[in-house]
Amino acid sequence: MVLLDDAFESTVAPALTSYIWLLRWCDSAQLASLTPYSPEQIERFCQSTFMLKHHDHGWYELHEAPALADLPYREHEVFAAAFEYSQQQLNRLVAEAWNFELQRWLYYLESYLELLSARREWPTIAKVLDQASSIPQVNSRQQQLLMLYNAIIQMRLERQYAVAQSLLQQLRDDIHLEADLLPMVINSLGTLAWFRGAYDQAIQHYIEQLQHAQQVQNWLYQGHSLLNQSILANHLQRPEQALELSLHALEALQRAGNRYREAHALYEVGSNLLYLCRWDEADSYFSRSAALYETLDTVGDLANLYWHIGFLKHLAGDLAASEQAYQISIEAARASVVPNDDSLRDSLAFLGLLYCSMHEYQAALAIYAQAEALARQQNNRHELALILNHRGDAERRSGAIDAAFAAFAESIAIIEDLRTSFRDEDTKLGLISTAQQVYEHMVVLCIERGDAAQAVDYIERARSRAFLDALQAGDVSSAAELSQQCANLAEIQAKLDQRTAIVEYFTVGVLGRSLRFLAALAERKSPILHHFSLEPALYSVAITATNATIHQHSFNPLNLTRGHGGHHRLLQPRILKAISQALIEPYEGLLSTLDLVYVVPHGPLHDVPFMALQTSDGNWLVRDENPAIALAPSATILVRYALGRPASSQQQHYCFGYNSVGDDALTYAEHEAQEIAKLVGGQAWTGALATDQFLRYAHDARIIHIASHCVYDAQQPLNSHLILGNESLSAQTIMDHVQIDTDLVVLSACVSGRSFVAVSDDQYGLQRAFLYAGTRSLLCSLWNASDVAALFVMDRFYRELQAGVRIAVALKHAVIAIRDLTRADIIKQFQIWQLPTSAIPFELDGQHNDSPLADPRFWAGFMVIGKA
Repeated sequence: MVLLDDAFESTVAPALTSYIWLLRWCDSAQLASLTPYSPEQIERFCQSTFMLKHHDHGWYELHEAPALADLPYREHEVFAAAFEYSQQQLNRLVAEAWNFELQRWLYYLESYLELLSARREWPTIAKVLDQASSIPQVNSRQQQLLMLYNAIIQMRLERQYAVAQSLLQQLRDDIHLEADLLPMVINSLGTLAWFRGAYDQAIQHYIEQLQHAQQVQNWLYQGHSLLNQSILANHLQRPEQALELSLHALEALQRAGNRYREAHALYEVGSNLLYLCRWDEADSYFSRSAALYETLDTVGDLANLYWHIGFLKHLAGDLAASEQAYQISIEAARASVVPNDDSLRDSLAFLGLLYCSMHEYQAALAIYAQAEALARQQNNRHELALILNHRGDAERRSGAIDAAFAAFAESIAIIEDLRTSFRDEDTKLGLISTAQQVYEHMVVLCIERGDAAQAVDYIERARSRAFLDALQAGDVSSAAELSQQCANLAEIQAKLDQRTAIVEYFTVGVLGRSLRFLAALAERKSPILHHFSLEPALYSVAITATNATIHQHSFNPLNLTRGHGGHHRLLQPRILKAISQALIEPYEGLLSTLDLVYVVPHGPLHDVPFMALQTSDGNWLVRDENPAIALAPSATILVRYALGRPASSQQQHYCFGYNSVGDDALTYAEHEAQEIAKLVGGQAWTGALATDQFLRYAHDARIIHIASHCVYDAQQPLNSHLILGNESLSAQTIMDHVQIDTDLVVLSACVSGRSFVAVSDDQYGLQRAFLYAGTRSLLCSLWNASDVAALFVMDRFYRELQAGVRIAVALKHAVIAIRDLTRADIIKQFQIWQLPTSAIPFELDGQHNDSPLADPRFWAGFMVIGKA
């Protein structure tokens, strides 16, 4: 064994160590061809204590691994030379030596292909595959690896998605597929689904890939999966989730020792921090990524990085630095050995946005045209839709209204086509949230043109689409053509009689601001905000059987999102008057001609207690001479899934009640369920087993009444639940396990009408659950109602129903009645119910001693949703 002197060990040995570590096995001739050292130096090193020699084939390997920092940065060049050397060896060796060399060649091939893939050098991969195909395929791993990368080339370079799908599926179905290749195959299936716009399928593939990579302890493909999931989460407006995934990806890729992927992960972390408005941190990660990319000499990846730096500078208001960064990105993308069309497209699109924010609209349009052409060439429909939206905005600002309309229309058509291909509702919502602005642009454009029919069309297409899709997916009776579109104005009007109207509200510049990125721009008063979100405004369309009129309200809907105190804040006289003036007074003339008004709120208007609003004379909107009021998630859902359905064929009326236990126990919930059952000739289940009885019998009911506590979960709104016995009844449970054909469900439960409103205007909570489960109408409450008030409202409501009054009118009469109840009336009714009058909390309302339930907080939270 040879001992090395200090000079040799400090200079030559580290370099040779790093090469041999990469090569795994090598011979002295190979090292001589790869390194600048003499044969004597190489032989001296191979005979040292650093090395182990295999006697069977004469190869050397390291005695122990070097530190990662010692590895060479131009690994792809090392493996390129190693692959060429081994390929030449295979072409001249025979028999047993050939089989030994094949193992080494296959390792070099895999390593080289992975590095080329990380560098996105797809044409080089195609050439390598062509070379590799000349070697007889005697090894199953060899065959599988070549098929996999051939599929990747068909996908990445040739854009032959069907061919790629066929090859990948063959590998996926191969029961003999090598375990460590399986995550690579699933990763490629995910990427293929992504390229085709099937984001939900892509995410499922990446999740499955992660599980398999964890099983074989493959850090590289764990990082792959996490990074791809992060990018999709970012695309779907989930920046917190995207950041968490990208940080885990960075950790995995650092453990894998893959610096190309590490640089990409650093960049993705920076991107996610950017959209979370943590701009200083984003800049730090971008700098680290740039330094590593430059060391690795990957010009194409610098293009991707610099367009984000350009956007960061744009957000900071440094327009000159922003333009310079975009231009660097564009030049790098075009100069790359491998075309980097994704980065080129994105840089052009954001440069167009920069010019638009500088009011240089013609320059912006010219740049957008280039970005649009690339998106069309790539068939990247999601990015095309976003570019068309920005181009439409530039066209509108430059006065080209028809061109703007065409751009917005095409953008929406693409988004809706993509939406129909998604099965996962969260993915639909993410997609719609990225496109909410284009719907707002289009609605405002239609209103400015005075086109009520088209305004209604796009208003409907902008709201509750994920919910509508879910309803249509479960409605086997829906005509095929209806499942592809929303109701138009003619269809809506056909369902209305002469004494019924729909008032459909629409907010702009509000829903998107719930996204942290836009909220931060608004807080900083950034001028770029106006290119991502319109100025807050409120519009409405009043639809009757024969007419549709548009109104723009002089009211900032953002005011409804400010302040504290929840719904009760909106009941303060000053605030209630302002809301009433904005929402109701423009329609007072129409209201006098109607018996029923369906209100379709939008955005923050879902929190407005419409039953509490007032007319211009200061009187309540809910009074005898005014129409009854009902609400709906959208006009389409109303006319197709409520008004458009025949009455239930069921006959049973079931009541469920549970007082709960402890300090928050209700006093009259179980009594209410029993009294209502007596009143209507139904059956009551009360106590600890009420949930079990509901799940067993609800499908037989025409009317269901539930009196209980309710818990609204703002973080997980589908976990909102009714406390109905020992087991709670959640919104998710109802959607998953309950199918009903009811005319009416009554939730005499506090906050049962509360919902989380997504950027798409989809609502999540118990009201969504019961409408999805199959009820035509739902009566629920926006806030915590008094136990006593609920008892009186429900008693009068059902008496009105028994008299043949329609649902919304019955609630209207019940509300008016309890407003006028005196103390004596309440005591008398308690005696009739045989309840202790000592339990009546007359301190309910000290301001109305003669009418203890007159304050709107006792009655205005109740509302009817659906068929009225």
